[in-house]
Amino acid sequence: MIERNVATITKVLVCFVCICGASAATQSRHVVATKHSVVAHPAVSSAKSRIVVDFSVPLLGRGSMTGFTNGIGLKQPPDRVVVPLKPAIWHSGSITDYDRATRLGARYELDLSAGWGLPTQKGAGNGKWPYDDYDAWEAYVRSSAKSTIGKHVIFDIWPIADLQSWGGSRAQWFETLRRASLVLQQVLGSNVVYSAPGIKRYDPKALADVLDYAIDHKIPVPLVSWSEDGQGLGILNISKDVHDAKSLLNLPQYKSLHATQINISTSTCGSVEHDPGDALALLATLEGAGVRYATESYRAAMSTDFNACSAPTLNGLLIPGTLDPTPAYWAVRAYADGVGFRVWSVSTNPQIVSIASARGAVSRMATVALGYIECERQEASADIQCDFIGISALPWMHAHTKISVSLIRIPDLPNAPLMYPSPIASEILHVVHNRARLDFSGMVPGEVYVIQITAA
Repeated sequence: MIERNVATITKVLVCFVCICGASAATQSRHVVATKHSVVAHPAVSSAKSRIVVDFSVPLLGRGSMTGFTNGIGLKQPPDRVVVPLKPAIWHSGSITDYDRATRLGARYELDLSAGWGLPTQKGAGNGKWPYDDYDAWEAYVRSSAKSTIGKHVIFDIWPIADLQSWGGSRAQWFETLRRASLVLQQVLGSNVVYSAPGIKRYDPKALADVLDYAIDHKIPVPLVSWSEDGQGLGILNISKDVHDAKSLLNLPQYKSLHATQINISTSTCGSVEHDPGDALALLATLEGAGVRYATESYRAAMSTDFNACSAPTLNGLLIPGTLDPTPAYWAVRAYADGVGFRVWSVSTNPQIVSIASARGAVSRMATVALGYIECERQEASADIQCDFIGISALPWMHAHTKISVSLIRIPDLPNAPLMYPSPIASEILHVVHNRARLDFSGMVPGEVYVIQITAA
């Protein structure tokens, strides 16, 4: 084998990563991705995870799945850190964050249960459950609704993990939802948007019970919501759950609810820290499933007792105190760079999730991001075969017969910051019959690889 040093890196200031220049290499080269070098040798015969990207098939109507729960202050983290993530929704228990969150481009979701508080917390509920004093609950909802007049707000009424955490009966929970729904409509009109039921995990029977109750009591359900496990193999269940829920919502008996949009929250603050592979795979899966809004929570790195939800760390994407980016931050940023420019892609390996875009952080660049989901068992490193087809559909490829491909690695570094992801390889590929192919090895679970494609 012949070992080559990585070519000199040229920084592109408007891009979150660097483009590295290298000498031309033939399309038959096989690249082994290592941290400090690139090993080139003839392609060997082995089982590969195949990624196919078709740039001639745009995926329209997709929005950003980036969303946060609290995680910001009036000034921190700085806008330059948040804006590139393209947050679509911001979930909070206080309307005080509204102005900044919406200025950053996010839809605002106000959690009514957070402002009321549990019996053990200080809040508007004064140590009571809503069912202990429905008049006080309605007055609180009415006051909260009035504070949002003229604002573009979604309401999360009372998400529950289960009836044990709720403290009352299912009938009392339904009545709490019903009364809040009526008050919101009285104050803000019939077009007010709120989500329900907000259960801990997808449960078709529990969802059907809520929908039946809504039908019986003539309560609209603008957004259907629940929580999902946002890590490891839990990510692979999301598409199935969303498909199942959409099938349920399309049943004739529920048509009058007009409940066609889904809002999902994932993970739990204080859980195991997200690695970049899971973070990218989660967002790509949510987007591919057709979810309308999603909020993600990440553990605050380098701290065992830090509240990743309330601190201005973007739910753990930034290091507490220093606000330095974690590897997961760069994974989310790689995802967000291509929002609005998606093209069709597929992976033969369910643990390696791909998402491709005809445009990345700069206009004349296409990107393919790969996230390797980490499971409980120790998986082997993966050999990757990327087939790019429909290349001529990229407008800047006119009259070009070669593409320049740069490979960016976002490693899994538990409890450590990553100031900038590293380019590890660059190749020139010939475009033959509107196709090109890139092979590389050494991708391990938890990592993200970003392939940047420009005309050569």
